[in-house]
Amino acid sequence: MNAYKPIFLVILLSLIFSCEKEKVLPPATKEGENTFGMLVDGKLWLPNQPALLGPDFKKPKISFYADINTLVVDARNSESNETITFGVTVNDFEKKSHYALVDMGFLEEDEFDYGCVDTTRFMYDNVCETAFFLLDSLNSSIQITRFDTVKKIVSGKFNMELHNRKGDVLSITEGRFDAPFTMQEL
Repeated sequence: MNAYKPIFLVILLSLIFSCEKEKVLPPATKEGENTFGMLVDGKLWLPNQPALLGPDFKKPKISFYADINTLVVDARNSESNETITFGVTVNDFEKKSHYALVDMGFLEEDEFDYGCVDTTRFMYDNVCETAFFLLDSLNSSIQITRFDTVKKIVSGKFNMELHNRKGDVLSITEGRFDAPFTMQEL
């Protein structure tokens, strides 16, 4: 009977570690829970940046530039080698919660690399030339559901339509984030 214990233990451990939770959009919370998720052309997209030591980095990086009232959200997925970055100017937060995303459009060819730094974009393999950019802010929106400058927590929901240089459209829907932010200066 003791000869079967190691086999049973190996089978049990392989079942435990092979079970992976089904990936779903995180709930739309407002407590600074370090969550981010969206649908990209109807497919689930979650941040994932494996760490060398410790758990994977599955949260967005959010910065608030108080001198220009701009919030910048950045999330990466290393498995698919994709990045989403968007910005919103947050004015009169107490009076409104829906904002337009920062719309810079396409820049000239020689300015394109700079535009990749300062625009709302979705990039594959960190290549500017194939990135999708915000071209029409009328089909895109962000709702800030919490903006707490004391606890430095921001939460929101977003949808956007992005275009690449070829004219292809990328639809981002059901986006949500809830995370602490850092204060930055230009």
